[in-house]
Amino acid sequence: MRLQAVPFDADTHTAADWMEMKAILGPKDRLSFTDIERAWEANRESEDQDPGGGFEQFDEWLNARVMIIQRRIELLGESYPFEFSDDDTALRFKGDAEIADGEAVYLLCLFLSVARDTSVFVDPIPITPWMRDAFQACSGWAAAGSIDGSSYVFGWPRVDGSDFQVALHDVFVTLMADGEIVPHSNAPAGSAGREKDAGIDVIAWKERIDKSSGKLNLFGQVASGANWRDKPISPYIDALQKNWLASPWIIPPQPAMFIPFSIVPLFGATYREQVRYFSAMYGSIFYREILPAYAARGLLLERSGSIFCHRSNELPRLIAREKAFIKVLRRTQDYS
Repeated sequence: MRLQAVPFDADTHTAADWMEMKAILGPKDRLSFTDIERAWEANRESEDQDPGGGFEQFDEWLNARVMIIQRRIELLGESYPFEFSDDDTALRFKGDAEIADGEAVYLLCLFLSVARDTSVFVDPIPITPWMRDAFQACSGWAAAGSIDGSSYVFGWPRVDGSDFQVALHDVFVTLMADGEIVPHSNAPAGSAGREKDAGIDVIAWKERIDKSSGKLNLFGQVASGANWRDKPISPYIDALQKNWLASPWIIPPQPAMFIPFSIVPLFGATYREQVRYFSAMYGSIFYREILPAYAARGLLLERSGSIFCHRSNELPRLIAREKAFIKVLRRTQDYS
């Protein structure tokens, strides 16, 4: 679980992730840019070439990574658990004591993103079941925050252990309580009888003032693994309507994808162009640079009593587990 040396040849986003992890695990919760420059110079002397994969000067290499971090600061605000030092010579982790709401969600996204990246860690970090399950909960909070509505974490295994048809009734009849969406009483002919979540991990809805039909619904797929591009949700939404609902929605649900990773523009595209391209296939896409801020909003709305945000009571446990995980990682680092 030891961090790699500075990954000078890694892409900008991976190197920025390494910088964040180094700030978490380094002495005094900070990463000095001077220390990175020393490593740059040492590599250049030993290899007789520039170590930065095409970058001729250290400042050029560093600035490209700092721009990634600056974008995260701008998009996430208080949900970003890092900051630059007052003199801009270091990246600082705000500290274990400051972890709350969106910051906790961001850290989980970061851990899931870098766990198996050998540019960041010498050996892969095991991704535990609690990490994947916690990310489903975080995605539910983000779904609520994105539409200022309520949310339910539908993905299997559900925390209450409910079977599929019971969970359908709980969400569409009991929680929504507007009579718009009504499940069939019995499973459809041809089903295996062991349906878990039908490919739907998160359901969110924005209740109308008159509690009539026609509300906004969001159905999301949660993908904590690198194969998220293989999981478009639209076919699952269509199958759910045709097979399991006696009275379907009036307005088609908004499809969504929740991932802990950064969106990295390809082949010279801008961030907006890349998100637009992916959205055509996966619906509204929530990734690491925005998901934590939406999750923080969902939690805030739930505390105000204006929405229902399923599993919001699990935030303290998430924070406690993250603190324990950081302690384990710190014990494995070489500070010599």
